[in-house]
Parts: sequence; C-alpha cells; structure tokens
Amino acid sequence: MGFAEDALYSYIERALRRAFPPREGWEIRRRPSRNDRVPDYFIQKKRFGRTHRILVEVALATRVGAEQIDHLNRYAEKMEKLLLPCEKKALIVPSDADISEVPNEIDVLFLDVLRVEGDEIVWVKKFAYPPPPEEE
Repeated sequence: MGFAEDALYSYIERALRRAFPPREGWEIRRRPSRNDRVPDYFIQKKRFGRTHRILVEVALATRVGAEQIDHLNRYAEKMEKLLLPCEKKALIVPSDADISEVPNEIDVLFLDVLRVEGDEIVWVKKFAYPPPPEEE
C-alpha cells in the first residue's frame, strides 16, 4: 500500500468513526488488502442481544453506477445466505459525485477531502488560516 492510499484510508476511517462512533459500540473492520471478495468495510455493534451489521463500499468515481451497486448487493446477499443479515448498506463517495442511480435503501456518505470537478476527482485542501499573501 502506498502513501496516498494510506492517507486516503485514514480519511475514510475518520468519516466512518464520525458516522459510527466506537463510543457507541461500533466496531469498524477494514477488508484485508488482498481479498476483493468482501466489502471494503464491515461495521457492527451488539446491543441487547442483537447484532447490527453494515456493509460499506468505497466508490472513488465521479459517477456511481450499477457496477458499484451490484457489488455491494452481492456482498449483502452472501451475508444473508450465511445467516448474518445486514441492516444497512452504504457507499462512500467523493463530494459532488453523481449518485442519481443509487437506490434509497443504500446510504451514501460523502468524503469531504475528495471532490468531483468535471471528470476528475481532486483533493480538497483545507486551510486552518488564510494562505499568506503573494509577494509582488
């Protein structure tokens, strides 16, 4: 795994921790790097004898299409067959990505460090302070 991928996954995991806080009992597990037969993230928590499960796929694309949706639905079907039903399915996408094809039963989390501009995905720079004025 390279530096850029490590950095990206740290932002993804930060967004997931905000949505599914560990203090509320959520466990967030990332898929092993060499296994594309499981979702990118598997999130669960146990509460009152019941296990809540969420499958999460990362779709780094300008437009989320049938391919990403089918991929996530296949994982959910496998979980059902293993008698491990999932309450929710979610996709993580860059800000401003076209999600018009995503069905209502799939939650969408926007990754605020990536944004779609035209046909490209770009990093969004955030400044804590205004940038210094340019010298003349």
